[in-house]
Order: sequence, then C-alpha cells, then structure tokens
Amino acid sequence: MSVSLNSQSNSSFTKENFKFNGFDILDINFLNTSYGTNFGLVKKMFQAFLDSNISEVPKLKKSIEDLDYKTIKFVAHKIKNNFYYVGLGSVSKLLAELEKKAVLESEDVLPLFQKFIGQYELTMEVIEKEKDRLSKYLSK
Repeated sequence: MSVSLNSQSNSSFTKENFKFNGFDILDINFLNTSYGTNFGLVKKMFQAFLDSNISEVPKLKKSIEDLDYKTIKFVAHKIKNNFYYVGLGSVSKLLAELEKKAVLESEDVLPLFQKFIGQYELTMEVIEKEKDRLSKYLSK
C-alpha cells in the first residue's frame, strides 16, 4: 500500500496503490512536502498516530453514545491534528466538522461520527501496514 521503496524512486512517496474504497487515503503531496525522504520520521509519526488513536477514539465513541458534547468537542479537537500530520487531511477536516457540531450541540454529530468511523478503520489499517513496510525498509 504505499511508500515507494524501490530503487527507482526511493526518494519520495508515490501515489500508486493509495486508492482505497473510492477515496485517496493518504495525501502524497503533503507527505512529500513535509517529510521528503525522512522515512524514519514518517515511521515515528505513524507509530505516534496509532498509539494515540487507540486510546482516544474509544473516548470519542463513548461521548457520542452519551451525546456528551463537551467531550466530543474536546476529543475531536485533540485528535484532528494527528490525522493531518500523517497525510490524512480529509479525515482531519471531518473531525473539525464534528468538533463544530459538538459546539453547537447538534445531533448531526451522529452521522458525522459514523462517517469518521468508516474512514478511521480504513486509515488505521493503511497506517499500520505502511509503518510495518517502513520498518522493514529501514532495517535493511
């Protein structure tokens, strides 16, 4: 799924194989601009992303179930940048919208959260696989 790690283009990320379920998962331009060839930093960012979201997303889910708008706002605000910094700007924007709806105490948080969860599960899988690929590449 992928960072290009072949000998022809190991200096940047490529767009090949990043399409999944009809939308681009990772913003390749963002990754190129932000990290260039620093794959070690990307791997660290991916790991931090995984670690943080494993603990925070269940809090968000619980706050949605309880319609606890204050906690929804807090958690959505807290994690939206996690998505942005690993090239998942579209998911970050979705969390920003969720945060705004929580401020307004709108029940529109429910469908937004469902949309987020659908994308979250896909992104976690992709980030985990890419982190593992980077680990193998960096250990050579």
